[in-house]
Amino acid sequence: MNQRVVTNVLWNEATGKIKTFFIGGNMLSASYYRALAARMGMFENVEVVYSPNMTQASAEYVSSSINLGGTITDSNKMYLKFLEADSVPRKALIIHESTHAVSDMLRMNMTKAESEMMAYIAQCQYAVASRHPGRLQSESNDSKQQAVLDIAWDIAEAMQKGATPTTADYTKLYNAVCQHPYYAKNPQSKAVYDGI
Repeated sequence: MNQRVVTNVLWNEATGKIKTFFIGGNMLSASYYRALAARMGMFENVEVVYSPNMTQASAEYVSSSINLGGTITDSNKMYLKFLEADSVPRKALIIHESTHAVSDMLRMNMTKAESEMMAYIAQCQYAVASRHPGRLQSESNDSKQQAVLDIAWDIAEAMQKGATPTTADYTKLYNAVCQHPYYAKNPQSKAVYDGI
């Protein structure tokens, strides 16, 4: 699949409007997406794979997968269920997965819950900066998934208006991520970000 679908979003004007923030001592800045896009263009070190049969989500970044024998079988791949990023929700989803790729590129030391908090806030900041009419909606009808998006949206909207979210805001998001069906099993485990 052509990386253009992802790099076009990374160079998008709304991506440049993502406000810098910190999660678990790790900083995320809009400039990191530009750096990722440049690396993808020069080195093609993040493979973008069209995967129309994905069942859990419409996109996923895999930093590394290790089989039972200890061999890395899959790494630095972004799987997309779609060929074109033709809507703000799809572009925002690319920002979510690209946040994981940025974390991998920078070898961020964080838990899975912190990683998801960062990705959801960035995803929602992109949508707010794009002037998306209304909140992002979960792909499923799961209320716990929607709760994560709603709380991240409130934080992102505040950031885009120049406000600083409170510790209580981040705690609320953390608790929601820990209840999310994809992450509830092991939110405190270390995210594997070993470089791209």
